[in-house]
Amino acid sequence: MGNTSRGGSCLLVASVLALGLGPRSGSACTTIVVGRNASADGSTMSTHNADCLDCDFRLGRVPARDWPAGSQRPVVKFRAEFPRTVSEDRGYTWTPENLDPELPQRDTWIDSKWREDMVLGYIPQVNHTFAYLEGLYAIINEKQVAIGESTCGAKWFAGPLSDDCDECNSLFDISELSRVALERASTAREAIQIMGDLAVEYGFYGSEWDSSDPITYEEAGEALTVTDPDEAWVFHILSDYTTKSAIWAAQRVPADHVSVVANQFIIKEVYPDPHPDFMFSDNLFEVAEKGGCGYKRGSGFPLHFAKAFGTRPDDFPHFAYSTRRVWRVLDTFAPSLGLSPFTDTFGQGHPFSARPDNPITTQDVWRIVRDHYEGTEFDLRVGLASGPFGDVDRYDCGPSLDGSTNLENSKKGFFERSISLFRTSYSTVTQSRSFLPDEVGGLLWVSQYKPSMSTCIPIYVGAEEVPRSYTIGSLLRFSKEASYWAFSVVGNWAERFRMFAHEDVAVQQSKLEEPLFAGQADLEYAAAELVSQGDLKGARSMLAQHSNESAISAVSSYHTLFETLVARYHDGYQMEDPTAERVKMNKMFYPQSWLEAVGFFDSLEIDENETKAAEGSSSSSSSSSDGGNENVSNQKHEETSSPYHSVKVSPPSSATAGSTQAADRTKSTAVPTTLVSWQDKIGLGVGALFFTVVGIVVGRWSATRAGYLALSDPA
Repeated sequence: MGNTSRGGSCLLVASVLALGLGPRSGSACTTIVVGRNASADGSTMSTHNADCLDCDFRLGRVPARDWPAGSQRPVVKFRAEFPRTVSEDRGYTWTPENLDPELPQRDTWIDSKWREDMVLGYIPQVNHTFAYLEGLYAIINEKQVAIGESTCGAKWFAGPLSDDCDECNSLFDISELSRVALERASTAREAIQIMGDLAVEYGFYGSEWDSSDPITYEEAGEALTVTDPDEAWVFHILSDYTTKSAIWAAQRVPADHVSVVANQFIIKEVYPDPHPDFMFSDNLFEVAEKGGCGYKRGSGFPLHFAKAFGTRPDDFPHFAYSTRRVWRVLDTFAPSLGLSPFTDTFGQGHPFSARPDNPITTQDVWRIVRDHYEGTEFDLRVGLASGPFGDVDRYDCGPSLDGSTNLENSKKGFFERSISLFRTSYSTVTQSRSFLPDEVGGLLWVSQYKPSMSTCIPIYVGAEEVPRSYTIGSLLRFSKEASYWAFSVVGNWAERFRMFAHEDVAVQQSKLEEPLFAGQADLEYAAAELVSQGDLKGARSMLAQHSNESAISAVSSYHTLFETLVARYHDGYQMEDPTAERVKMNKMFYPQSWLEAVGFFDSLEIDENETKAAEGSSSSSSSSSDGGNENVSNQKHEETSSPYHSVKVSPPSSATAGSTQAADRTKSTAVPTTLVSWQDKIGLGVGALFFTVVGIVVGRWSATRAGYLALSDPA
């Protein structure tokens, strides 16, 4: 950890980031929020794609509790990796008993010293805390208050109290703030106020705090979408320049709007006067002025939150990493706005929120959560980077394992960053409904692993349990019992042949999910009836059984799907119909456009003059040695030389590639049409000589062996 204090300079951060340092890819997430009048059924919805390369993907339910007077609540240090925490006070998922006994590190994690070291400090406990579902962050509580998360860059960073650095002066990160909020809040406004007040009092730190690493600034701020059955909000927070407090602001999303955060602050103009659509810390405008962020109190102008406290300087090269996802969500739900995918650093021209052209269903939300810009000029299925079979994954930039690409070179390029991502730990879509009792209205739809290759199931907060397969497993060891791994093996296999295999996955997703959505209203009506009759136990049991059956079906179906995919797509072949009486395998040869782009048809081109010269030399040699074989020799040459005639390389048309831009990308990386070099000609000649010598040796060995066999034959 570093020990250099950053003071209050905004310009220093901007100059560091202008060096071209891209957003950290290890924990960048997307969150979408839908107002109750923008949804098809009156729900408020909040999403979270937990995009993390090394995170604990398990889900748990923290039970409600009453606490004795004078109790203290421990505040735990942020940890993303498995196990995120080990505790007997947070439900079964996080207990020592639920740690994989096969892992050699288990004894370290259950040691009391390790667990004590994770506690940064304590705050006064309240008399009663609510039950809630959680993963890396709190998700939704029994009062139907829900949270989605997206890490954002910020002007200043701080670290946790336990670490040895000048900036390590804060008690809370966003994960602990979200948990305290859902333990105590009955509304979205309450949750925001609780988080903001605690951060100002005790200090806020981001998910990285190494002052020697400029990427730390990209992890220094946070954005949450916060909803209850009536309202939807976007909340922003970061440390102040003292590293001992925090500043924050929140803006209400209109009830008939949708909004999205993608690793960049989106709240723009904030006025100091009280307004029902805004909340902010008392120190916000003072810090903006004293921090050197270009704001002067009393000027009559609003504070532009994103510009004042975000980390994107005007010349930052890859701000589309964030703004393109924002455009994609808003353009999907409100295409009538005609928003451009090309904007400036802070997304000017993109509104904070938008009214959708049509009511948004839960299925609509899942479609965008699984998106890779399909059908747009940024479609990740096309272009050379997608390979021959439309792979949508673009791995994180950094040094390559073979050493050929270093960190600096990896920063010079850019792949589009989609909403659905290969390193997603889990994805959530919450529903909060004012027309249902809390025991039924608070609903979490969740998938583990990459959402486009996974399937979602419903988990009700009121059910008092989480399906077991969603509470176990880690990245450290494959387990057939863990739902994450059931989905991961399917995704990793199917993505290799995505052009063909994705349809198999999509069919399975529909088979599993359509009955869940179709039967949702009837199930919830029946459960609500039980609640109204005072049978809470019966309602909880009904909802828990539904979730457990959905989970068992999902995991079992995906294990079967994986076995089917392995049998159907392997070794360059596709089995046409696994149910047919006879096996019929089809070649999965490469598409024409890809072959053209990689120079397949040019690889053996030979200059016309060289061909004629070779023919002349062959004719002369044949005439002097065996004139009778001249016609045979010419015939053989004609037959073997035909594949050498090249086909000119041309990039795929926009119709083939999906867009003009994709075609241009392909063109820029296509192998140019050239004649075979003199080095290649020498290589061909040496190769011919080698095979001639081998032929002579083999022929003589065969003749000798034949003579030996003749002599030794007893006949």
